[in-house]
Amino acid sequence: MINLRVVTTSYTKGIREWDTDKGFWAIEPTAGPCANEDQNLNGKLDPGEDENKNGDLDPRNVATFSGNVETTEESNDSVTVGRITTDERGYADFYVVYGTEFGHWASVSLTAETQTTGTEGSQSRSFGLPVAQEDVDTKDETPVGATSPFGDGASC
Repeated sequence: MINLRVVTTSYTKGIREWDTDKGFWAIEPTAGPCANEDQNLNGKLDPGEDENKNGDLDPRNVATFSGNVETTEESNDSVTVGRITTDERGYADFYVVYGTEFGHWASVSLTAETQTTGTEGSQSRSFGLPVAQEDVDTKDETPVGATSPFGDGASC
């Protein structure tokens, strides 16, 4: 059994503009990266957490799992927690999934923890959410997420 956890760690505000030299819709940040305001990851707005004073926790978690992952009751608006069972070789396949509009605008941390007889292990990786090349390489087609889903303001 592997316990999984994914949380959005940061986000960027801005817009996409066509980059003629590179031949794709590149992001033009106006603010960020901005840190996750939910410092204790409880999914609730606690005193001192609303750094940008907009009345919300920014960002909400934008990623979850697909595959044979069972999402647990520990999940909330800030973190997705799941469990997956390994096969006889000790492997398990799953995917981190998210809406296309969040690609390039958010970064997440993925943690996998395992516990077996007397030992436990944990590994974490942080990464920016990618977009498929074909979603941003046509000049005449404005891509999904042309404006950051977090806005295009000049501050976090």
